[in-house]
This record gives sequence, C-alpha cells and structure tokens, in this order.
Amino acid sequence: MCSVITRARPLHRAVALSLRLGANAESSSYAATQSRRLSPGSGSGSVADVLRVNARFYCSRTAKTEGVLFRQLFEGESCTYTYLLADTNTKEAIIIDPVLETIDRDLKLVDELGLKLTLAVNTHCHADHITSSGLMKKRIAGLKSAISKFSGATADILLSEGDRVPFGKHYLTVRETPGHTDGCTTFVSADESMAFTGDSLLIRGCGRTDFQQGCAKCLYDSIHDKIFTLPDHCLIYPAHDYIGQTVSTVGEERKFNPRLTKSKDEFVEIMNNLNLPKPDKIDISVPANLVCGLCGSKMAKSEAPIFRQLFESQSCTYTYLLADKNTRDAVIIDPVLETLDRDVKLVQELGLNLKVAVNTHCHADHITSTGLMKKKIEGLKSAISKHSGASADIQLSEGEEITFGKHHLTVRETPGHTNGCVTLVLGDESMAFTGDALLIRGCGRTDFQQGSPRRLYQSVHEVIFKLPEHCLLYPAHDYKGQTVTTVSEERKYNPRLSKNLEEFVNIMDNLNLPNPKKIDVAVPANLLCGLHDL
Repeated sequence: MCSVITRARPLHRAVALSLRLGANAESSSYAATQSRRLSPGSGSGSVADVLRVNARFYCSRTAKTEGVLFRQLFEGESCTYTYLLADTNTKEAIIIDPVLETIDRDLKLVDELGLKLTLAVNTHCHADHITSSGLMKKRIAGLKSAISKFSGATADILLSEGDRVPFGKHYLTVRETPGHTDGCTTFVSADESMAFTGDSLLIRGCGRTDFQQGCAKCLYDSIHDKIFTLPDHCLIYPAHDYIGQTVSTVGEERKFNPRLTKSKDEFVEIMNNLNLPKPDKIDISVPANLVCGLCGSKMAKSEAPIFRQLFESQSCTYTYLLADKNTRDAVIIDPVLETLDRDVKLVQELGLNLKVAVNTHCHADHITSTGLMKKKIEGLKSAISKHSGASADIQLSEGEEITFGKHHLTVRETPGHTNGCVTLVLGDESMAFTGDALLIRGCGRTDFQQGSPRRLYQSVHEVIFKLPEHCLLYPAHDYKGQTVTTVSEERKYNPRLSKNLEEFVNIMDNLNLPNPKKIDVAVPANLLCGLHDL
C-alpha cells in the first residue's frame, strides 16, 4: 500500500478517509482490533463534519509542506507504516520505521525517485517487527541510523528532545513521548502540519503499556503534553493501523479517541485491564532491534568466522586472517613479505580457500606479500582502494563488500593517512580493521603520501567512531604490545582524537617524525602489489 499524500486530490482523499472513519464505528472486528493494541473507531460526529475538517486540513497541509516529497508505505504482517520524506530540490531523504520484510521495496522506491537516503530513524524499539535499518545501511553508502537515546538500542545517532532530523532544507523535530516504551519519540514537521507518532498515539487508540518499560500515566502525559498541544489541523501518522485507516488529526484524536478523551485515572484503569497477549515476534524483534535489526551484533560463537591475528615484529604490523567455518573461504588483510611462508602454511594447515588478499592502504613501512602470495595460491585475488594509486585485481570503493562464505567485510573509505586508506567492517559490525587510520590510542601520521590531518579527523569521527561502541578495532600496527581496542575506548581515551579538530591538526602538524626507514623501497613495491624489484 502506498499513499501519495502530496499528489492526491484533497477532496477525493478526504471522502475516502471519511467513509473509512465512519465505517469503523460499525466494525464487527472489535475483539480482533483490541488484541492488536487498537481501540475501535468512534461513531461520534457526522461524515459531513469529518469531511469538512479533512478537506480543509489536506488543502492547508499541501500548501504548508511545499517542496516535500512524501510516501506512506504499509507492511501487512505487522500492519506497520513506513514513511519516506524527501526534499524535492536536493533529493535528500529520510525514512521512518522501515521494516525488514519490505527492505527491497523501500530501496527500489528510493532508487526510482532518485533520492539520497541519509537517515533511517525508528520511533522506538519495536516489539512486533524487525527494523531494516541495519541491513539498509549495508546497501546504501553513508546512510545513518537514529533512535532515542532512552531506547537502549545502538544507532549512529541517539536522539534527544528538541533535536532536529534534517533532509535538505526541511527537518523534523524530536519530541520525547515515553509511555509505550521509555524510548518512544514523535517526529514533528517544521510547520507542525504533520506528526509521526510511532506507537504512542494511534488512530482512535494508543500503544499498549504492559511491557518494555510501559507506563500508562507517562503515556497519557506524553500525548496530552507533547502531541495534543500541536495545532488541531496537524496530521497524525502512526506506526500502525489494523483496520485500514491511514491518517488522523490532533483535533480528531482529542475529540474522538476512546481512551485519551478520558481522565488520567480512567485511562490508567483501561490500560491496566487490556489483558492482551504479547506480540508474536517480541522475543525475536526486541533483541534484533536493540542492535539495528541485525539480530545481535555479537555473533554466536558457532556463527563467528575463524579469526587469526598475526604479528610481524620488524615493522610491528598486524596481519589478519578471517574465514567461514563451513565453506572455508578466507580473506587475508595486510600480509607482509617477511612472513609470507608462515601465513601460507597457516592457510594450508587450516584447510582454507584463500580468496582475497587485501591491503588497507599503500604501506610505507613494509612490503606487502600479496603479489608473491598470488603466485603460491591459485585463484587468489589482490585488492586495494581505487584511490591508492596501486595496481590490484580489485579496486575497492566505498560500500563494496568483500565476501568469504556467508560473511563479508564492508569497505569504508577513511582517507587522511593516505588518500587510499580504507577501514574494513565485519558484516555484523562487531569488528573493524582500521589500517593506519586509527591505531590503539593513536592514529597514522599525516605528513607524507597525501596525508591530511583534517581528512583523517573527519574519517575517524564520521566513519569509525559512528560504529557501535562495543565494536572491536584491529589496527595495522601497534608498537607497545597492544592487540585490540573498542570504539568506545578510543572515543574516550585516544589522546589525539578526543581533541577538537583544530587541536588535532596542531598536534599532527608538529610531530616532526623521521620518514619510515623503508619508505623509498616499500612504496614503489606496494604500488605494484609488492613485486617491484623483487
């Protein structure tokens, strides 16, 4: 179901809506809709009254939201509405409450409309469906996720009261509306002509309050203080509807909502006696939605890939070997010439099918073994960033995936140490291989090979530091015997990158380090897959 509000003829749209609202009063599905968290429609008010109200509000809304493309989309199993909004000029877009089952439909629409999707936001941590936010991020480069900071869920952006969610010249304002859960938010358009209420306020109903930090008194206050104080004509778009309704208004809900027209004590009594069964998918949906719909960013040990961290002492370089336990397909990251025999022997001992040897950038302190490794392992491909200037079988770009069995690494461009630096992120975002961009309590230098402290700062803060806090970070080097860190640790304790941009630039511009000993040999060799003059 796709409702194109901005292009619908207002009068015809209002008539259709009015007929649906009128029919709700005579619906025979009261018990079924109660069990789906929604009160039945009210028969109060004539169809003519509703028609007049809605015809006026559709016309005023269309005028007020000029320049906004709007789509309302429906997922039938959980009866969830997904909303897509975009600036018609810049094509920047956001999506609200996307659902896993409809990810292909939603991304196809984004592509067809030529939109640049910048943010996938959830109104709360849903219990009846799994969000597609996490998988959507893997398919759209640069897409960020957002949810309330009180939700307990991980996301790139944790939202607070009054924050703005921008798309082009337009934006939605965050209003915290807890009660269904602690992390419920309502998103209000800048002109207050539209509000996306999630499960807080439904059409002639509201979200239940008997699980997930539910609180009937809090929900009543949230709706009356944050939603019912919006203009009467403000259109209400909920996260769900179970009887075919698509939109309401603040004026309607204040007058006709059978629960929220009651006093607070009466409302609490109603909510405390609904005696509804739990949502069918709650035990699956909630854990998944706490990690952006990815069903747990920490893989079960039986599903995790084979992982080996290997060390070359002369250049203090870490090499990483990852493989699928079932297919035995493998990738190796930053292999070093001096340890070629050791690495190939390990691949053979573990019975692995090494598919790709990838370098995080064109190193200046050691020579890669990639070229010679290809001569020893049939079918092995080399890979490096297309911005590195180096030759390889695969030239990597932002968002591409390096697959090994059922696992994959996503390429994130993180220039600054060199133009061709990449960070490789495991599919569930539990691990990231940062090369020389981010080290443990440090970072790569920026005084040669197209180095730029400003670009490096932005790369780390906008790409690596946006990964989940628990994400393990594995660097290309360490000089003090450290092996691993986390996003949370580096954000808090990294002595360079916890500074502001100008302080960081000043630090990096005044390191006055000597060139790496092997730079004159290593760089020319690594531009040719490590085979120069060997």
